[in-house]
This record gives sequence, C-alpha cells and structure tokens, in this order.
Amino acid sequence: MNEETKCDCQHCGGHIAFPSEATGQTVECPHCKCETILTASAAESNQIVSCTCQHCNGAMEFDASALVDENSLVACPHCGLATKLFVPPTDEKSNSDAHTQDDLARQRIAELIARRDADKAERDAQLKHLEEVANCMTIFSKQDTLKLQGDTITIRKRGWANALASGMNGDRTIQISSLTAVQMKPAGMITLGYILFAFAGSKPFMGGIWEATQDPDAFLFTNDLNGQVAEFKTKVETKMRESKKSAPGNHPSATLTDELRKLAEFKNQGILSEAEFEAAKKKLLA
Repeated sequence: MNEETKCDCQHCGGHIAFPSEATGQTVECPHCKCETILTASAAESNQIVSCTCQHCNGAMEFDASALVDENSLVACPHCGLATKLFVPPTDEKSNSDAHTQDDLARQRIAELIARRDADKAERDAQLKHLEEVANCMTIFSKQDTLKLQGDTITIRKRGWANALASGMNGDRTIQISSLTAVQMKPAGMITLGYILFAFAGSKPFMGGIWEATQDPDAFLFTNDLNGQVAEFKTKVETKMRESKKSAPGNHPSATLTDELRKLAEFKNQGILSEAEFEAAKKKLLA
C-alpha cells in the first residue's frame, strides 16, 4: 500500500494529499486548478492549530495538515452548529499585513497632505492675482493716461513738450515706495483738476493748475473723472502705508548705507534727477 503525504498548493495554499512516490511531480491543484509541484517537505504531520467557531466563537483544535475542503465543515463541539475550519494567520503574517496597512495609510495621508498643499498654493496664487487685478487701475483723460500697476505709477502724456519733460516715450514712471505725498485738486465745471505725486528730493508743489500742467509728475483731468482719481489716490496711499511698514528703514538692521543705496537706485532708474539725488543725500547725511 502506498504511503500518503500532503503538501500545500504553491498558488492558493490549499492542502493536497498524494502518494509519497509522486513527490516532485507537477499536478493540477484540485482547489484553484493551477499547476503546482508536489513537495513532501511542505507538509508536516500533526500540525495542531486552533480556530474559532463562526457562531459561538468557541475554540476548536484540529490537525491543519489533514485539512482539505472535504472535511473543513464540521459541527462545533460547543454549540453544535456547522462551522468551517480554517488555519488562522501566523503572527508574522498578521504583523506583515498590519505593516502593509500602516504603509498604505501613511501613503494615503501623504497624498492628501500633498493635494491640500497644492490646492492651497493654487488658491493663494489665484487670490494674489485677484488682489493684483483689484489694485490695478487705469484712468484716461483727453490728453493723458494715469496707470497704477503693482508698486508702480505711470503717467503717459501726449505731445512733444510732454515727451521732453517725461521721457522720449512720453511715460513718467514713479515707484510708490519713493513717494512722500499725493496731492489732489478736484476739477470744477470749467476748470481742470490735477493729482500730483511728490517723492524724496522733489520740490514742494506750491502752484496752481498752470504749474501742474508743466509738472511731469502731475496728471490733469476733467470733473467727470473726480471720483476715479479720488479712488486712485486712496489706492496709492494705501500702498504707501504698506511700503513704509516693510521699508528697510523701519527695521533696526537698516543703515545709512542702505538708504543711500536706495537713493542711488532711484537716480539710476531716472526717478530722481542728479539735483534731487544730491538734495536727498544731503538731507540723509545732515
């Protein structure tokens, strides 16, 4: 009589009983129908394990090496109901499954954090864009254009005389961080109004509308633009306050050298003339 032995399927783990002389042969697993190699060393006799009843959770001991589908359904010795025998996972497999679940959870958390950060960065960029759009403003008069964009004010005047006063392209660019005051005179029914921008080193404006027409840092307008120009002035003054809060001179680390370097940059950018630069420098060194 041939001696029988058992092994586990290499694919589904199901137990297979076979004659010991068939060891090493490739057969079709009766459980998953995949080809597997019969190995006598894989089976161990009297592998006593314990599982719980599916109904009363009572413990049931059985020989795992003898477990096959045909005898896996038994009557529970505690409650008498039919229950299925199963080999519980080993601690090593349980720990491995737990580690796998922990890794998946950490990966999922990392993905959610990355998505949240990406969404926040996108929202911040959109808000910044909206703020920039809200803070931008352009006013058109019959002759001139006044534009606020970012931290820059641009006055564009037409005509050769204005081009000579403001630059060959007719544009006058003023950095808000350099401003010291914004002066506005509303227009009347028949008289023009003006808004004038003063900065460090510039002469105080003491004139009227005629002097404003000659000043490259003034924008002239009619009475239908009074409201727009007043709003423009408010926006510029708000940016002036923000600029002063963040200016290097408002921090203990600011030095006289930093202020002089800033004035030199204004002169190089054409914001300050040579005379204005010298006057502002003397004021700092006084």
